[in-house]
Amino acid sequence: VYRADTEEGSDVLRWLDKMLIRLCQKFAVYEKDNPGSFQLTDTFTLYPQFMYHLRRSQ
Repeated sequence: VYRADTEEGSDVLRWLDKMLIRLCQKFAVYEKDNPGSFQLTDTFTLYPQFMYHLRRSQ
């Protein structure tokens, strides 16, 4: 919320994208250069979808 109040919209979206990528790098299981191998644990399964729809809800 703080970032949304203090920064430009495009900067906030860029920051959200970066945080989503970092989260996936840390908690996902995947093989490099193989998008079909990407899997998140059950705890984070809905998080990327939530972030996607949050970003598009402007």
